[in-house]
Order: sequence, then structure tokens, then C-alpha cells
Amino acid sequence: AEQKTVLPYGALHEAILALHAPVLQAAGVKSPLVWQSDRWSPLSLTALPPSRAGAEKVALDLMRGEVRGEVFNITNPDAAPLDVALAVRGLPATIGLEVCEVLFTDTQSRTPIASALKRLSPDEKGMMRMRVPGGCTRQVWLSCRRPGGAARTYDGVIGIASADGRFAKELALQVRIRNLDFPKRPTLHVGGWDYVQGKADYYRAPGNLEANLALMRDLYVDSPWATSAVFPQGAKFDGDGSLLNETALDFSEWDAWVARWHGARKYCVFFSVEAAFNGEKMGTPRFNAMVGAWLGAWTRHLKAQGLSSDQLVILLVDEPHELKQDAVIVAWASAVRAAKLGVVLFEDPTYEDPSKGDPAMFAASDVLCPNTPMMVQQGEPFRAFYRQQREAGKTLWLYSCSGPAKLLDPVVYHRAQAWLAFQMGAEGSFYWAFGCGGGIGDSWHAYAQAYAEYSPYFVGPDGVMESKHSEAIREGVQDYEYLRMLRDAAAKAKPSGGHAAWAARANAALTDGVAEAVKAVTPTNLFWQVEKDRTAMDAVRVRVLDLLDSAPRN
Repeated sequence: AEQKTVLPYGALHEAILALHAPVLQAAGVKSPLVWQSDRWSPLSLTALPPSRAGAEKVALDLMRGEVRGEVFNITNPDAAPLDVALAVRGLPATIGLEVCEVLFTDTQSRTPIASALKRLSPDEKGMMRMRVPGGCTRQVWLSCRRPGGAARTYDGVIGIASADGRFAKELALQVRIRNLDFPKRPTLHVGGWDYVQGKADYYRAPGNLEANLALMRDLYVDSPWATSAVFPQGAKFDGDGSLLNETALDFSEWDAWVARWHGARKYCVFFSVEAAFNGEKMGTPRFNAMVGAWLGAWTRHLKAQGLSSDQLVILLVDEPHELKQDAVIVAWASAVRAAKLGVVLFEDPTYEDPSKGDPAMFAASDVLCPNTPMMVQQGEPFRAFYRQQREAGKTLWLYSCSGPAKLLDPVVYHRAQAWLAFQMGAEGSFYWAFGCGGGIGDSWHAYAQAYAEYSPYFVGPDGVMESKHSEAIREGVQDYEYLRMLRDAAAKAKPSGGHAAWAARANAALTDGVAEAVKAVTPTNLFWQVEKDRTAMDAVRVRVLDLLDSAPRN
């Protein structure tokens, strides 16, 4: 239980892994090799580079103000460890280049992964240092973090040299910054049932609160979640259901949580309701009056905070899949609706065949949030049902809650949800659950975890670390924004004046291109270790980027 699940475990483990060195040499890797692979593909600590593998250039292509990454690998075919120093030269600070070592970690199910992104800091000589164990491969993740400056192609190099002088290589580093600005606040709503209200101990790691909040904001989270712990407390009602003590209600938990998430676009609360409220059974006139009066006081408090009532998103019953659950939702929603307060009612039904649910439950909801893997599994009838709900005026969001999260494919599971949201006309993308550390609040001691871990990034008792999975979420949000920007530009393009051909290409990218990007999203491809094509999304992204860069300026 005390063993930190970062590979290798120590000197003995390194010595065992070094027995792989002769295998690498027999395969033709006679000296340290720098090579490239797809950044999203699984990588083994003892990876065997493909024949004729190598790398001469790492290239990034992006807008100002967004974050994109690329990788290269270093394979050490000798039994002795290879200590290397990395140095980036020739790029201005405005590029915002960050260098991370991809850590190999084991999981609760004993399936090692290469996902955690450990930021490398330059020493006093400007060198970033890392070790490649004997017989092993290490991966370096280069990330452009919200670059600024002039739109052009920047050419630099990353120098790689071993401490003992036996190996050195310069890798060209090319960064193309387009004359486009990514918005500070993208369109897609993003959240992850983070539950950092109160002591922020829902996932048992309150010591990482500030780092966790900062990372979630960096991943564009704008719609955080709280439990019923943030309810206004102390309500008293008369026999008719009128609220007797509005001015005495205790909003302290709510106020602290809103302050913690200052600037959020939506404040989502899981009510977890039952068939009564404050002792009054649902469905009675008094029940309806009580719910309306209590929520009315809450919305007036929101307005005093400078918030609007439609920023409060209410989940009454989680994942309804039985008619008796639907009945509770309908009764509560009826009381909420009667009060005409403008709050948003959210439901995430998990009927495999949604036509089996109570139509009144769907009608009572403002936001419907189907489960993405279920949608992928159930196919066109499921999608058609929710498209019809959208056409009837419902807002769609999507969510995923499969796990263990780090065994799922960063592209097919995490990044693709935003593309599927665009394809479905959905406006939100949510994941269970940001900050979840397997029941112990700790990703670094996977063997001691009591439950499956669902967080896409790595959490510990006093900090967090980004991962390929969380980067995939971020890139998906950015991809969605690309598509939104292209859709808007295509809508404005005049049919005459030479714009028709560009508009046709843009519309093809928004339909056929998106379909091509999500082609690999199938039920059998959900898990990371399953081989699949992970390149389509990036190819379509660059295609959309080219179209935005060449969009007509009306």
C-alpha cells in the first residue's frame, strides 16, 4: 500500500528492465534513439521502436491563446541509465513552450500506462534533466500554452545531450502561430462533478484544493458541481407552505462555494431528492408551495450576488432509469415550474431505450444530458430520440462516467465527446469525475485504492498533475470551438463574390469532416490498449484551422 506506483520502482526494478537492452540492440537500436510516435497511442516502458524509426522535427500548428501538444521518444539500448539534459533554443517566450516528461505509472488493475505529465523546470544553466533507464523508452511532451505574438512560423531547436557525453542530438522545433485568436472563454460548457464545496473532502484530498481548482479552470471548467451541502439551511414553513424566515436562511455554504468558483457560467447542484421535502410528501399543494418559496428565496439571494436564476442548474435525481424515479422528477419539476423562477432543470437519463422513459420526465427537463458511451453503444435510434428532444426545444449536454478513467482511450473517450457534442448539437461536455482518486484521494498509490479511479488527471494529497487524458479533454473543448467558429464564419460567408467555394469546403468539414473525426468512436474502441486510428481528429482539426485562416473577411 505504501508503494508509489511510478515506474520503475527503484534500483532493482531498473536492473530487471535493463535486461531488455540486448533485445533493443538485436532489433538494430545500437545507440540512443530519438523517434516519434502518435502522442495519444499507448507507450510501453520497454517499447520496441518501429524499424527505421526516428525524428528530425517536432511541429506544432495552433492559434494564439490555445494549448496544443506533441511528443518525441528517447530509447536507451544500453544497460546503464541515460541521464539527459534538454534545452530549447531559438523560440521567443511568447510561444509559451512547456516541456514535460511522461511518467509511466501502474494502475489498480496492473496495466501500466504512460499518461502523467511531469513539468520539467530549467536549472540555472537552462537545462531540463531526465533519466532514461537502461533498456527503456521515455517520452517527452512539448506543449504550446496559449502563445501570443505575431502570426508566423517560428523555428527553434531542442537540444538533447547525455551527461556522459556519449549522446547528443538536435531536434528541429517548428511552431506555426496562425493569425487567429482563441477566445478566453470557449462556448462549450465543461464540468466534472468536482464537488469541492465545504471542506472539499468529497474525494478525500482537500489538501489539493487550490491546485485542483487551478487545473480545472485551465481545462475550461465553467460549470462546477456541488452536492446538497450547499442548500440554504434553516427554512421554516407555515401550514400553507409559505416560508416564514427568508431573512434568517443560512447561505454560508452556498456563498463560500460560489466564491470558490467565482466567474463560473453555471452553478450545478445535485439535489438528490426523495418523495418528500422537509417532511411534506411530494405532490401536495403545501409541498409545491414549500419548494417554490424556498427556491424563490434562493434565486433572490442569487440576484443579490449578481447572478441570474438561470445560472442555477438543478439535478433532481441522478441517472433515472425507472418510471418510479421519473415520477419523483415530474412531481418536483412541477413544483419548480409552478414557481416560475427561471432555474434550469437538468437530467441525465440512463434508459438504454429512452422511449421507455416517462415522456413527462423528458418534458419537465430544460437540459437533457445523455451518456456518451451509451449513445455510442445504442446507435442511431438513441441519437434520433435526443435530436428530436433538441428540436422540441431542449438543450443537450453530454456526459461520460466510465472507468477506470486512465485505462480509457484519451481520444475515443475523452477528446471525442466534444466532437460528438458538436455533431449532436449539444452545448455541454461533462465527465465523472474531476478529482476522484479511487476512494483515497491519491492517484500515486493505485494499489491502495479502494475503488475505481475516475479522474482524468493525477491527484494526490497536496497537488495535482496533468495527464494525456486531461489534455485530451482540453483539446476537445478547443476543437469544438474551432468547429463553432467555422460554422459561424460559414453562415456569414456571402454566396457570391468568390465565397461560395470556401463555404462549400467549410460546410463539408463541419459534416463529413466531423464524421471522419469520430469514425473510430465505437464501443469496442473505448479502451486505450485497443489498436485504432487516432490521427483523424488532428487531421480534421488542421483542415478546419486552414479554413478559418483563409475565411473570407466580409
